[in-house]
Amino acid sequence: MDFNFMKQESQNPDTAAGKEDAGSQQADQTGEQVNADQHEEERRFTQEEVNDIVQKRLAKERERLSKVFQEEKQLSELEERERNILKRELRADAIEELSNRKLSPRLAELLDYSSPEGMKRSMDEVTAIFQSALSDKIRPMARQSTPYEGSGGSGINVSVDAAMRKAFNL
Repeated sequence: MDFNFMKQESQNPDTAAGKEDAGSQQADQTGEQVNADQHEEERRFTQEEVNDIVQKRLAKERERLSKVFQEEKQLSELEERERNILKRELRADAIEELSNRKLSPRLAELLDYSSPEGMKRSMDEVTAIFQSALSDKIRPMARQSTPYEGSGGSGINVSVDAAMRKAFNL
């Protein structure tokens, strides 16, 4: 390395300043070239090109939303099928339970089939109401006067049997 050259530059402040100016001019020219390159890279779009770009993006978004909508529709159809299956299963269980309780299967029309808990709750309510109404209807009929002696059979059984037949329209 030439130490004399560096020594001369440091002794002559004008030369050092001149070199700094030359360096900054060179940096400015390089910066202008970078700016020019960036400016060349910036592309101006015509209205047609912008419209095409927007239309393509809109088409992609519509397609994506259409797929999402179809998936949601399929899910809702599956959920609807599952609800219908559950309702049929609960109805069959309700009819069986009503038969076990010796009640009319027509009472199944009054039950809630939205969930197993709802069906159980409505089954209990409907059967309680039905049995209460039935016993309220039978009690007054069972309180009829006692049959005369010698009429054959026990009078109580006859009146209860008659009341049941009348209550069920048999």
